[in-house]
Amino acid sequence: MVPKLIDIPNNQLDEIINNYIDESNEIVIIVSFVFVGGLKLIFDKLKKFSTKHKLTVITSNYLKCTEPDALWKLLELKSLGAKVYLFDSIKHNQSFHIKSYYFANSITNFSRCIVGSSNISLSAFTKSHELNVEIGEKSFADDFNKTLSDILALPYTSELSAEIIAQYEQVYEVSDNFILQSEEDTAEGTFSAPHNDMEVIPYKEPNSVQKDALEILNSDRELGINKGLIVMATGLGKTILAALDVASYKPNRLLFVAHREEILKQSLKSFRMFMPSKSYGMYQGNTKDTESDFIFASIQTLGKKSQLEKFDRKHFDYIVIDEFHHVGARSYKSLVEYFEPSFLLGLTATPNRTDNIDILQFCGNNLLYKQDLIDGIKLNLLSSFDYRGIVDKHVDYTKITWKGKKFDEEDLTNNLNTLKRAQYIFENWSNLKQTRTLAFCASIKHCNFMTEYFSEQGIKAVSVHSKSSVRRDDALKKLSTNEIDILFSVDLFNEGVDLPVVDTIMMLRPTESKIVFIQQFGRGLRKAKGKELVRVIDFIGNHKTFLEKPAALFDFELTANSMKEFVAKYNAEKLDLPVCCRVLYDPETIDFFNEFSKRKQDYVDLYVEYKSGNESRPSATQFYQFIDKLSNVRLGYGSWFEFVFKMGDLSELEAECLSKYSKLFKYLETTKMTKCFKMVVLDIFVKNNLDAISIETLCRKSFDYLRQTTNLWNETIDDFKKDSLNEEEFKRWHKYWVGNPIDALSRKNKQKKEPIFFAIENDSFELNFEVNENLQSTFIDLAKELIEYRFASYKISFDLSYVERGDIDQPAETQIHKAFSKTDVPKLFRFTGNAAKQGHYKMVGHARPPGVLHQFIFITLIKSTMAKEHRYHDYFKSDKHFHWQSRKSTTQTSPPGLDVMKHKEYKNDIHLFVRKMDSIEGRTLPFTYCGRINFIDVSGNGPINVNFDLETPLSERLKQEFLRV
Repeated sequence: MVPKLIDIPNNQLDEIINNYIDESNEIVIIVSFVFVGGLKLIFDKLKKFSTKHKLTVITSNYLKCTEPDALWKLLELKSLGAKVYLFDSIKHNQSFHIKSYYFANSITNFSRCIVGSSNISLSAFTKSHELNVEIGEKSFADDFNKTLSDILALPYTSELSAEIIAQYEQVYEVSDNFILQSEEDTAEGTFSAPHNDMEVIPYKEPNSVQKDALEILNSDRELGINKGLIVMATGLGKTILAALDVASYKPNRLLFVAHREEILKQSLKSFRMFMPSKSYGMYQGNTKDTESDFIFASIQTLGKKSQLEKFDRKHFDYIVIDEFHHVGARSYKSLVEYFEPSFLLGLTATPNRTDNIDILQFCGNNLLYKQDLIDGIKLNLLSSFDYRGIVDKHVDYTKITWKGKKFDEEDLTNNLNTLKRAQYIFENWSNLKQTRTLAFCASIKHCNFMTEYFSEQGIKAVSVHSKSSVRRDDALKKLSTNEIDILFSVDLFNEGVDLPVVDTIMMLRPTESKIVFIQQFGRGLRKAKGKELVRVIDFIGNHKTFLEKPAALFDFELTANSMKEFVAKYNAEKLDLPVCCRVLYDPETIDFFNEFSKRKQDYVDLYVEYKSGNESRPSATQFYQFIDKLSNVRLGYGSWFEFVFKMGDLSELEAECLSKYSKLFKYLETTKMTKCFKMVVLDIFVKNNLDAISIETLCRKSFDYLRQTTNLWNETIDDFKKDSLNEEEFKRWHKYWVGNPIDALSRKNKQKKEPIFFAIENDSFELNFEVNENLQSTFIDLAKELIEYRFASYKISFDLSYVERGDIDQPAETQIHKAFSKTDVPKLFRFTGNAAKQGHYKMVGHARPPGVLHQFIFITLIKSTMAKEHRYHDYFKSDKHFHWQSRKSTTQTSPPGLDVMKHKEYKNDIHLFVRKMDSIEGRTLPFTYCGRINFIDVSGNGPINVNFDLETPLSERLKQEFLRV
């Protein structure tokens, strides 16, 4: 053929390439630069081609212009069979200007070669002025293939790998990529948005919502109102509003309270912007500033009585409590009830608290102002949204264990982590996604599973959670700069984090409350330049908890009538939506809303609902978890089994059993327990098929039962907390166990009105009545059900006899394994001066008092009552070895990290203080001094994980307490 010119933009080179791909069985592409915008135009065809035919691609890092994202996409082609190479222009110090595309088909003798000025970029293919020549001569093709061989033989041409791309990413700077800036800034339809396509909108002046709220606040104060709640959707500027109002109010002293460090830091910056002359301080962690004008405090720190009392009740003129829906928590409640400010302002985006605590009561029942997310969008203050409610067709949620108010995490995760569902999610995401996606998962395992699946599909995906190697801030940075496409998380982004650049939200989990749903929905609503809307991809399952989602989005209480009204409005396309927003549900989802819209809270209806969803009646434990308590059932029907009988769900044998032995069953259901011991005995006895069991055997089995059960073991008195009992110890245990609980079950007590159903005969424990032989199996099943319920509803009481108070007047080395409060520590070690100040020891963590060669690690082993960010992985590996995890801010090169790792070199002793939990029944527990510990090794960074050797091994007593946690 005669060579011909291909001039751009009069021709579209991507169209020509795509046509020639269809005609070829061999392709060679050699170009200087590859940009995602251009690659996107031919990628689908190349992807299909790579699986069947021979594709060779060579590009370079010349001038650091090729985008790393484009190289990752080329690596995807390599995984499908293509040969992909990178010429290292940086190391070789040579230019690489080639722009050529070769197409051939050995069967049809087809051959074309395009050589000219066009790299793989959107502009070079379609927009800028380019000139290329197309040649079809065989001799030219032969010369081209020889040139290909020569390039491949060069020492700086290497097969592309993940390692090479990672190294290139270290030196690549998007801001220095002048070709990208000039050629790709108008790109559309790229794999990911251009790096600068979204920009956070800076604050200039109060928005309309803030102006309204400020005016209302001032007028209400003139009426004498001194506290109130403001509800504003995420992204409307609650923190800026508070700062503006404080600036107007001009308090001498301000307290700003939140429960996350990042909220405090962001808020402090906002306030300082408006009131730079004020002094600012933090009251969080080891930092406890009481002198600054404006104090930003963590509720975990300040919410304790001992911390509150450091301040006069009227110390602060103005108090702001962020995320006010948490105020039902004891620490918030204590704080609100303690202080007497001139004005208290509560802020929240989500006014409905999951546990139905009426938060308005804590701010004088004054709802001063409210603007939800629909209002914010209508006011053009939040991004529009395109919501897709997709039927979660590959999960049957009715078969997943429901525990009171949420799904069993393990059971839920197992049902979510299937390849079929992951593929279904991926397909929907691929069709609906925009550029930057934040996906919410049900658990860490679910998060990792989804990340792995998406990564296997060639998507740049990262998981972020409490145990992930990627830090949240780092992941957000990569998401904002398009280094990743999708970020999977569990709950680290629900509150207090601004994510303006996120334009796709994907909900892959049920949300058990309106609060969580609105928080997650709102993560993508904040406006950014270049962001037209946020797309929400929500997978709706067949369970009652999913009904809360439309109720939350459209702000209605979930009743049969309100749901019916919602569905009618949706079907009639009359939902109250901003013009630019859209809500689309799959038809199956609307059918689900209709089917389950008649939910009522009456426990009879809830019983029916549970049964219909699980194809069997609930056990006492299951129904207790479903409705939180059985007292209402007993109030109406006398007992659990009498209620089940009325519901028609007892078999003939069960009904006969209930008729004959109803008093015993009611006793099992209601007998008072100060400890778990009675149920331990009865569980052993019932599982022994009601056969008489010798007292000695019962005592031994009971000891083993407790020893093998971590939680119940906490109720065992300290004398018997051992791995085994010798003969003398067992005699004492025998006497103790017979005295309580065996006697309590088998002997009359003048002070007790409960009937007696058990007896001791011939030194054996047995029933004091006969169970009909034909009913024995049924009797055992019913008794087991009630015993299980009693354990499920029982709250463990912890034995504290192991805590032996120490003597601060004695040398520290003589007080190992004795207990002290934190404020005792400087006295115990005879510190003076600055090191004696109690503030250095207040918080759980790593204390490094100044001027002394001692540092202290304070550990609470059971962290269930602590904030998640404080639940560090601290545990004893044995009686001689301890694992400690630092705060997230500590690295191997930071001063706290170096003090730990090099304490021997620095001659700086580390002392370990441990307690099992932070408090019992409101009483703060002391820490047991475990002596000096020595560094063994370290891993991780921010936080660091350190293994220590204890100079003094744990005593047998402490082994039982600390190693069993």
